Amino acid sequence: MNKNLLIIFIMFLSSTFSYTKDSTYVQYEYELSNINGVPFSIVMEYHCLWGFDVDDSGDFWFFGGDTATLVHASSKGKFLNRKKVLGVYATAINVKEKHIFFFDRRKNDLYSYDVSSLEEDNVYKNVTSENVNSYTFEKDGIILEIVDAKPPYDVNEMFKYKLYSFDGNYIKELGNRNDLPKIFDKTNYDNYSKIFDKRNYHYYLGKYNELYLFTMYNFKNKKNKTYTISAIDSLGNIKNKVEFEKQIFGESFFEAPDQHWNRKFDNIYVLARKDKKAVITEIRLSKILR
Repeated sequence: MNKNLLIIFIMFLSSTFSYTKDSTYVQYEYELSNINGVPFSIVMEYHCLWGFDVDDSGDFWFFGGDTATLVHASSKGKFLNRKKVLGVYATAINVKEKHIFFFDRRKNDLYSYDVSSLEEDNVYKNVTSENVNSYTFEKDGIILEIVDAKPPYDVNEMFKYKLYSFDGNYIKELGNRNDLPKIFDKTNYDNYSKIFDKRNYHYYLGKYNELYLFTMYNFKNKKNKTYTISAIDSLGNIKNKVEFEKQIFGESFFEAPDQHWNRKFDNIYVLARKDKKAVITEIRLSKILR
C-alpha cells in the first residue's frame, strides 16, 4: 500500500474509534452534520439529537435535525443511508428486525419504516385517545406514559403506564414505567430512597445475569461529575457497581431521552457529544460486572 494512503487510512480509523487500555469500553465518533453526518438541532444554543438505537448487527441509527432525518451508520465509521422524514418531528426510535419504529405524540400515531429503503411501511393511527406524556420502547412493544391527573393531584399518581404491541394493539396496563418490581417504584418511597438518591437522575438499562441494571448521573459534586452503573437484586441489594467520570462520555445532548443510554447484547451504548462530533461509548458489561 502507498505510504501516504496508509497514513490516511490509520488516521481515519483513529478518528472513528479508540480503545482504552483496559478495554472496558470502546468509543466511536461521527461528525455532526445535517448534510452528510449525524443530524441534530440547536435549541437555545444547546445541541439536540432525539433518536438513537443500535440494531442486531451492531450498527447505529439516528433520528434528528430540524427536518427530521433518519441516518444509518456502521460501527466502522461509514454512513450507509439517510432519509428525510416529512410531516413529523424527530423523536426516540426503536430498531427491531426489519423495521424502525417511532411515535408521534401530536396524533398518537405509531410509525414503522423499512430499515433497507427507509420508506414508511405502516402507520398505526390514533393508538390511544388518551393524553400521552412520554413513551419508551421495550422488547414486546411500546410503553405509553398516560396523564391520569385527578384531585388531590398526588405527583406519584399522576400517570399510568400501558403497553402496546408494535402493531399498535393494547396489551396491558403496567405497574410503573418499566414494569419493574415494586421495590423500584417511586411510590414505594422507603425502599426506593434506600436504593436511589432522589436528587440524582437514573435510567433503567434492563436485566443482566438476573440483576437489574441502572445508571445514575451524580451531579451533586460539581467538580467531579460521574455516572454510576449498578447491578441490583430483586430485594434492592446493590451487588455490584462501577463509576465512570462524566468527561469520558462528553456532554449530554439537551433533554436527551432515556434511549441515549442503550442496552444491547451484553453492552451499554451511551450517546453524547464532544465538540462537533457525536460520540458513542460502548461499555462491555462482562468487563465491569464480574
